[in-house]
Amino acid sequence: MKALYLMQKQVLQERDLPIPEPTDCEVQIKVKSVGVCGSDIHYYEHGRIGDMIVREPLILGHEVSGEITRIGSHVKDLEIGELVVIEPFVVCGKCEACRTGRYNLCPDHKFYATPPFDGALREYVTFDSSFVHKVPEGINAELATLVEPMAVGIYSSRCVGTGLGDKVIIYGAGVVGLCCLICAYSAGAKEVTMVDVRDDRLKIAEKLGATRIINPAHDDPSQYLNYYDIAYECSGAEPALIDASNRVKVGGRISAIGFHTKTTQEAPITQMVIKTQQLVATFRYANSFPAALDIILKNRDKVTKFITHRFKFEDSEKAFIAARDDKSAIKVMINM
Repeated sequence: MKALYLMQKQVLQERDLPIPEPTDCEVQIKVKSVGVCGSDIHYYEHGRIGDMIVREPLILGHEVSGEITRIGSHVKDLEIGELVVIEPFVVCGKCEACRTGRYNLCPDHKFYATPPFDGALREYVTFDSSFVHKVPEGINAELATLVEPMAVGIYSSRCVGTGLGDKVIIYGAGVVGLCCLICAYSAGAKEVTMVDVRDDRLKIAEKLGATRIINPAHDDPSQYLNYYDIAYECSGAEPALIDASNRVKVGGRISAIGFHTKTTQEAPITQMVIKTQQLVATFRYANSFPAALDIILKNRDKVTKFITHRFKFEDSEKAFIAARDDKSAIKVMINM
């Protein structure tokens, strides 16, 4: 089979590998679609994300769907030919985090396309059947890859406690921010405001149902102060956390999702203490894929708008360049 390796930053190389055989508890999957994530672009461009450094050739891609082609002898609830999506974790299953259902915090976990664990940009993969989810009818292979970022929105929404009647503000109108918008409404939010410095992204958010849009580059920053119940910070932009604290009410909650380029950033701690705001940090997701599949099924028309570019596997480098450079790109898809 063919596989695409990141050899060093901005250098991709196709290699031939043996087709992997599933163990007793695994399934073999013929990859159909892989979404290009911001982390993939970061590894491609810089060869690292913080302390996670590409020291050896690495296969990228962790948003992946495909068709089951072989089944291990101990697998009972999956069948050959089914379209599935992979929840890209390998965890120990024994630590306190795993035993309490928070496997995203497993200290020994491996995550697809995170050094040194290879990802999905190859023709076949094998994976533990416990982390392989059936895709319901009505969701195609491309939409199925969006379950992964949608799970981020669901997990954050649950952790921050979004509920009926809440007024929500979201920072960052990328894929995760747009997923948070859909998840907030699904959780019962009354209204959702989207903040971004790009007007084109804000227009997309507006089409997806955002109540209002704010571009801090030219909109009045004094609007809607102490107005929102909940904020999602998906941008990683340094001023966003400060702005979120200003706009969230006394006793409100702020979900920290986005990664900043620095390991530390300024936070309005004194104001947050005085306003008794809760800062809820969330990392990836746990137990969220089934709900993500359901939300995508119910919002197919909206979620389809996320996919702006499509490339074949042999044109993967063009896909990475488009995701990095094309300002119209939201979700770039590589189809096998």
